[in-house]
This record gives sequence, C-alpha cells and structure tokens, in this order.
Amino acid sequence: MLINTAESWAVLIGTGSQTRESDLESLPAIENNLTDLATALADPDILGLPFERIVTLRDPAEPREVANAIRAAGERAAGTLMVYYAGHGLPDEAGQLFLALSGTRIQGLPYGALPFQWMARDIRDSTAATRVLILDCCYAGLSGGWPLTMSTADPVAEQSLITGTWTLFSS
Repeated sequence: MLINTAESWAVLIGTGSQTRESDLESLPAIENNLTDLATALADPDILGLPFERIVTLRDPAEPREVANAIRAAGERAAGTLMVYYAGHGLPDEAGQLFLALSGTRIQGLPYGALPFQWMARDIRDSTAATRVLILDCCYAGLSGGWPLTMSTADPVAEQSLITGTWTLFSS
C-alpha cells in the first residue's frame, strides 16, 4: 500500500454545471470524473480509501464551501491529503488563477470564484505528511512555482507555490 488510507483524505471538487447567470460553458463530463475518481480511490484493489474520507463537492456555489472542505480534510489528514479540481480555470488581469464555481462570471472576477491562493494556503497548512493537488482546468500552470512570463521572476508564480506538494496539471 502506498499510503496509509486510515489517516488520509481526498477532496474532489467539480464544477460542470453553470447557472444561467454564468457566462461560462457547462462541462457535463465532470460529473463522471468525480464519480469515477471517487470509485477508483475507494476500490480496495486500487487504493482502498474509505468512502467517508472522500469529500465530493459537485457544482459548489460559494468559495467558502470549498475552502471549508479543504481546510477540514487537511486538519484531519495525517497521511495523505489529495485535492482534485475539475472545471474552468480563469486568470484575472494580474495573472492570478481563479477556479470557477457554478455561478462564476468571467467579468465578475474575483467575485464568485475560488481564488487559487485560498486553496494553496489551505493545502500548505494541512497536517498531512503528503499532499497531492490535481488541477484539471485551463490556466492550471498559473498555480506552479516557476516563471511563466519572459521576466526572470514571476511574483504571481512565487506566491502560488505549494511547497512539499505533488502537483499534476491538465489543461
């Protein structure tokens, strides 16, 4: 077994359905992503994480809901904390990453979207020995810790670095 499943938690966040007020396209495949990933994590032949340690947020509406779930799992995890987000990633005019929620409006950033900085802070502050972050969204690279511009230093990238965390980007 690679991780101690008795002391590990997963938070799966997926925003596939947008409200009528949102100006973002719905992503119906995300519902299956959440279901299939939870099933795989709980499968004893794959990982065997107990279902009660898998928190699934489908189409959350409020940034606070997501932040509270990550913070709570992070406080309980002594083994591994895994956080997965699938949905729209959006940069603001300063190049900071925001994760879209069900009612997010592009023109309304940062309001109604989850600032990646909140997620990064809550993962960083976790008591987990191992942290894993999977971002399945556009602009996921804005969460990385390397310069993403032509300059030699990128303060946005430096602020979003989550040291000690395995990170997988998909966009």
